[in-house]
Amino acid sequence: MKGDVGALLGVADLNTNQTGGDGAGLYYNPIVGIVLAVDLDNTDNYIIYAFFKKNAGNGYANRVTIVSNGLSLGVSNGQGTSVVNGGTNVVQYLIGFGGREAS
Repeated sequence: MKGDVGALLGVADLNTNQTGGDGAGLYYNPIVGIVLAVDLDNTDNYIIYAFFKKNAGNGYANRVTIVSNGLSLGVSNGQGTSVVNGGTNVVQYLIGFGGREAS
């Protein structure tokens, strides 16, 4: 399915992923992307942020907040984890490009 979506958009290596507020392994595979995080218990709390990596071989990424209300970026690490602070039931949705799809 992921490959089909990428082909329809004319984009190679389209990655999608979903994780909780702890962000475990969220962006390990893609090189660049956009993440929407929302608190499902209070949808007024959200953050949209972009990320990019200088080296596709690890999970470290630079993250930039695009817009937010009630949620903020927390710590990240080399395993592709990106924590979002705030909220009680946070879900993060990623659309990423490059790298390889999560298995």
